[in-house]
Amino acid sequence: MTTLSIQDVSRRSGLSEPTLRYYEDVGLVGPIGRDPSSRHRRYREEDLDTLQALACLRAMGVEIEDMRTY
Repeated sequence: MTTLSIQDVSRRSGLSEPTLRYYEDVGLVGPIGRDPSSRHRRYREEDLDTLQALACLRAMGVEIEDMRTY
């Protein structure tokens, strides 16, 4: 299974790395897998799909609580 680093996901989704961490913390996405040795986040393509949808919602001004509903 191919996984992506947080840097790759940030570039592809348009969301900053702190925003990606925040979205995981508040439960909009995740839990995100971790590399066993480094403990760095490793995103799946499915995670990227969800984050790209969230980026679109954010661009439209949708609030976090409404994102959860969506």
